[in-house]
Amino acid sequence: MTESELVAENDSVWLSSKKAKKELKVSDCHLMHLRLAGKLQFRKEGNRFYYLIPAVNTTDENLLR
Repeated sequence: MTESELVAENDSVWLSSKKAKKELKVSDCHLMHLRLAGKLQFRKEGNRFYYLIPAVNTTDENLLR
């Protein structure tokens, strides 16, 4: 994924799993559960997952439950 691909529409950014976990302050397991529940938009490239996260992250309590 190139640097220009990281910024998406609606002021959101594609983050790697590691960066998404840090930004959302969740564990690997919880990030996976959010993905499986359809609460996070993601894409998979090879063995890597990228998550679409709002650029100005106001932690959404409903998302993290």
